[in-house]
Amino acid sequence: MLSEIVSNAVEHGSGPADAIGMLIEADEVRLRVQVDQVGSVSGVHLVDPHFVALTVRGQGLRIVEALADSWGTGEPDRNVWFEFRA
Repeated sequence: MLSEIVSNAVEHGSGPADAIGMLIEADEVRLRVQVDQVGSVSGVHLVDPHFVALTVRGQGLRIVEALADSWGTGEPDRNVWFEFRA
């Protein structure tokens, strides 16, 4: 899941790859992983499943959605995060 959101930041971000940051927070009730892209990025969205059937690409965020307890974006599409809860 981390690999997916880092790959998306590299592929879809407009800044240099070394402008990507990561934040991992954990406590007794949750683990949160966040990847930040400096500069604008194309909108973060799930690909239409009918389109996905025609290609091998575009399924990564669906996997994140299926496995994480929650996920989302922040700072208008400049970061993507997911969480697991105990």
